[in-house]
Amino acid sequence: MSPNFRTSFHPVTIVEPEPAKTTRRHVPRHLKSFGSLYSAAENDGDDGEALGGEKSAEESTVTEYPHGLKLVLIILSGALPYIVTVLDDTVVATIIPVLVSDFKAPADIGWYASAYFLPLTVCMPIFGKAYSLWRIKWLFMGALVVLLIGSILCAAAQSSVAFIMGRAIAGTGASGIITGAMRLMMIAVAREKRTYLEGFGAIIMGLCTMSGPIMGGGIADTIGWRWSFWINAPIAGFSLIIVLTIFPREKVGGGNFDLPIGEKLKRLDPIGALLLVAGVICLISALQIASTSTWDSTTVVVLLGMFAIFLIAFLVHEKFTSFAISIVPRKLFQVRTVWTCCVGLFFMFAGFINFVFFLAIFFQVRGTLFSRDDQTLISTQAVQGQTPLMSSIRLLPYVLSVSIGAGVVAVLVAKVRYYNPFFAIGAVFFAVGAGLVSTIDADVSPPKWIGYQIILGLGVGFVLLANVVPGQTTLAEKYHSVANGLTFLCSMLGA
Repeated sequence: MSPNFRTSFHPVTIVEPEPAKTTRRHVPRHLKSFGSLYSAAENDGDDGEALGGEKSAEESTVTEYPHGLKLVLIILSGALPYIVTVLDDTVVATIIPVLVSDFKAPADIGWYASAYFLPLTVCMPIFGKAYSLWRIKWLFMGALVVLLIGSILCAAAQSSVAFIMGRAIAGTGASGIITGAMRLMMIAVAREKRTYLEGFGAIIMGLCTMSGPIMGGGIADTIGWRWSFWINAPIAGFSLIIVLTIFPREKVGGGNFDLPIGEKLKRLDPIGALLLVAGVICLISALQIASTSTWDSTTVVVLLGMFAIFLIAFLVHEKFTSFAISIVPRKLFQVRTVWTCCVGLFFMFAGFINFVFFLAIFFQVRGTLFSRDDQTLISTQAVQGQTPLMSSIRLLPYVLSVSIGAGVVAVLVAKVRYYNPFFAIGAVFFAVGAGLVSTIDADVSPPKWIGYQIILGLGVGFVLLANVVPGQTTLAEKYHSVANGLTFLCSMLGA
């Protein structure tokens, strides 16, 4: 195997030339008055610093690693809310017909998922940067509280508007949990044991993403859809108690953690965050409207144009922003593993989540069928006509194969210390499976839709580990949160 096909599990050392400072030579005149926003405090120790290096005493932020029951509880406190947030992303797939029936608001059907997904996506890089500035314990607990409030609003909602508002609040909290949960668990174990934990995280993500429709369908058919959200309350409460009382004491004097509050807020890159959030909102809104309208509609064209403007403004802003402040540090893209995983995850999630919703609705929906070519009426018979619960059960091949694929790769990567070959194999499986699933119709036989789901699920499982590999194996620990926020952002943009 060629050396280029192997990626080391030790941090890489990549030094960037001195970044642009706020001087007359680098900053346009109209930006001079904002010079303090483009450079960090002196001697911040970030600009020009290597992204990786040998392990040092400062690599971990905790005073000692927990063991036994304490370690198990800490892992559960991160894993359980992570499970909830991933489930919430897809749980509405099988309860959308029930929501439409209860709220009598069919025009809002697209927002039941988007209201959660939009803040979940746009807040990821912000939380990723925030975790490098504030103690993870308190920031993670804050995200749990926000998720809890949003979930209660969803469960108690008596109108479509209230439900959508609850989903938006929950999505904001979920963004902080997804970005910080793996980090919370990682810093509680020694570096040499983290590969197994990465595999555990990939299995959780795959299993929960695929189990969302199954749980939603089962709950909707038994105790009512509202319990899909009420169940979040005890889980969030348990995690709050564990993180507050058992999470290991963090070191005093933790670099960025001890900066003044004003400097921390500046390092969140408020201008860059605003431009990025505005651009992503325009893009997602355009895609949402185009799904129910046409691509050449005035609203879609205007939103895509605004997205392009915000994107250009964001790139220009980041060019003149120091590494310590930049919300998406350009230095990270010098690490090949980071940018290749970002690109790969974007395209993989573009199909991954869509197939979850497509299959769940395909197995369940009853209604009019139209020709693919000219949209002429074919029949008014059921496509599959299953109940939400039976529709969920038919997704089991997809669920199990995702989990098996992620588990197999986690074990093999931990043993052979290579991960690139498995991701390449996963990409092939995913492409073949996606092509096969796209051919199914109302008359497809069970062996076909089962086999197609297995092929697709194995491909997804193989690739999912890429979410955490860049931040945990090729970068120094202080950059893990930012890198994870970046890869999760690319994943959600693709979805």
